[in-house]
Amino acid sequence: MPMQRAWSQYSCQPARPERSSALRAPLERHRIARHDVDVPPIAGTAALPSARVGTPKRVALVHGAGKERRLVSILRRLAAAAGARVEWSERAGAAGSDLTRALAESDAVIALALPRFRRGERALLPRFHSMVRAPSAFGSSAAPRSLRRSDLLLVGAVGAGAHAWERSVRLAADWAIAEGRRSLHCAVRGAGWPILASDRAARFRRIAGEHASLTTLRIGHHDTRRRLLFEPGEFEAIVADAGDVDTLATASCSGVGWSNRVPTIYVGDASTLVVLGDAAGAARGAESGETALAIALATRRLLRQLGELGAAERLGSLIAAELGARLESSGDLWLDLASETTEGFAAALVGRRAGRTPLGA
Repeated sequence: MPMQRAWSQYSCQPARPERSSALRAPLERHRIARHDVDVPPIAGTAALPSARVGTPKRVALVHGAGKERRLVSILRRLAAAAGARVEWSERAGAAGSDLTRALAESDAVIALALPRFRRGERALLPRFHSMVRAPSAFGSSAAPRSLRRSDLLLVGAVGAGAHAWERSVRLAADWAIAEGRRSLHCAVRGAGWPILASDRAARFRRIAGEHASLTTLRIGHHDTRRRLLFEPGEFEAIVADAGDVDTLATASCSGVGWSNRVPTIYVGDASTLVVLGDAAGAARGAESGETALAIALATRRLLRQLGELGAAERLGSLIAAELGARLESSGDLWLDLASETTEGFAAALVGRRAGRTPLGA
């Protein structure tokens, strides 16, 4: 099959001994780059920031009133139920300067949406090297396969340089392994930018070779979108350019027949920003139990990024236990989450931590 040949062409192979360029055959210079291409590695820091050991992390809640306060408070309740050591500060305001100030004074910021920036306030996004979105893997067109993977992990490189790309690939690989995922795909555009696509694919293969537990493959952006529409369950984690993350998320949600609110996490060297109100397919987005599940998964990733590994694992256990109980009780997680309220699912997680298990499991 042509698709099988394409996949095998990009599959990671063991590095071969370097050969002199003078000994290479003329046609070999035009082949797809392998592990032994001359792509200089870029020194990067670890995925987790150098957190202050033994000290609470500072998290600012930037929100308005009513609905905004309620969504933000769900994340705070879940983090508290997991036993996270966090110093919370609440800030009112929707201007770009308010968000920029909160990021400068905190380890992480939780907001409902990115504000409209005035002139001179565009210095916010360069703080981050990656953005993360995770649309739900449950839907009317997809049967539940595994509770280990309740969503699709999408990591996008915010910066245009090779350093930001390598940081995003390492972040995607580290988070995929931490969440028990077994594969990672690279979806970069090839048409119009063959040199850039080849360089990014080569860097992806080199970094992927450092993670033996992951099956890593590189396919084109358009092929990835097509497969997400018809085979969304075949993907566990994807790394791409930030500008392509929304289209991949929309294709994934269309493939499973379900679309709802999906928080966006912006990851930087010194701070993390969680935007709760972002949605894939906003016109169809309706708050439900899946909304609370997406916030809970984003909370777990935020805690892990802050260095609160114990709290992140506790929250992960609560989520797995609650989903397992609901699957055993209803047999269809999509219908169960669609008929559950946001507050109901969040309360179930908090109650499970306190020893109250409404669904019993």
